[in-house]
Amino acid sequence: SLERGQIFKAVAVITNKSGVAVKDIALAERFPSGGEIKNDRVYKTGFAYPAGITYQDFRDDRVYSFFDLGAGEFATVSLTLTATYPGRFYLPAVSCEAMYDHSVTALVPGRWVEVQ
Repeated sequence: SLERGQIFKAVAVITNKSGVAVKDIALAERFPSGGEIKNDRVYKTGFAYPAGITYQDFRDDRVYSFFDLGAGEFATVSLTLTATYPGRFYLPAVSCEAMYDHSVTALVPGRWVEVQ
């Protein structure tokens, strides 16, 4: 449960537990309409992606992050959001997969969240 106007972070930690490097990983984070994603690239010059991230695609309701992970390495993707609209919303699942190797995949189930 979040208070309207509350700023919070969504943090995803992705770990490569295999013994081999994984290339072209896509992390898909979707958010319900009760929250607003802060895009740090807006109004900034000289923006750099977070360490280890090759590219990020910000949309109104989701962020796609792309990166590679060596064997045993991990990546942390942290996004800032604001709880904007009161109500009960479903936070969709977070998915992560290697784009060209569908045997490498992970999924965190969605859940209900509330903005008061």
